[in-house]
Amino acid sequence: VNSKFKIDKIKIQNSNSDALDIDFSDGIIEELYCNNISNDCLDTSESKTKTNYILVNKVGDKAISAGENSQLEIGLLDGKDVEIGVSSKDGSLLYIDLYNLTKVKLDGAVFIKKNNYDSPKLVIQKVSNEVKNKNYKILKSKNSKLNVPQNFIIEEKKSVDIFNMLYGNEYGKETLK
Repeated sequence: VNSKFKIDKIKIQNSNSDALDIDFSDGIIEELYCNNISNDCLDTSESKTKTNYILVNKVGDKAISAGENSQLEIGLLDGKDVEIGVSSKDGSLLYIDLYNLTKVKLDGAVFIKKNNYDSPKLVIQKVSNEVKNKNYKILKSKNSKLNVPQNFIIEEKKSVDIFNMLYGNEYGKETLK
């Protein structure tokens, strides 16, 4: 919280909540490894973060959650066995250069969770050759911005409907307090 940081390599395993939560901070993570995480692998709020490589395995909620005006740039998002691939919400910009997730229930969600924020944006430049023929599914609210490759199936819904599908209802996991 409220930090400037540079992390070369971090490995988080067997977390019962979010693995790495970054709030009101700016920094760089070269490599992030998340294994057996009950909630999110990386969750940002009001932060500006760049990561070169993220490897996820067995994530119960979102591999990546960018919220509350975050700017999050990811080089390679890699891994498998994830409930929700990525989420950009509440005025955030989530940019992913290369997406390579398999065994994902929902690839993405782009919506407004808190009404006092602007529309979020999700950009996925490309998917890896290994999973290029898969059909990906993203839930998108009307005012959200989305730029993804052609093989993504986009379901447009109201933000409130997307919210009601997430957080342990149809997709993801309820956050434990």
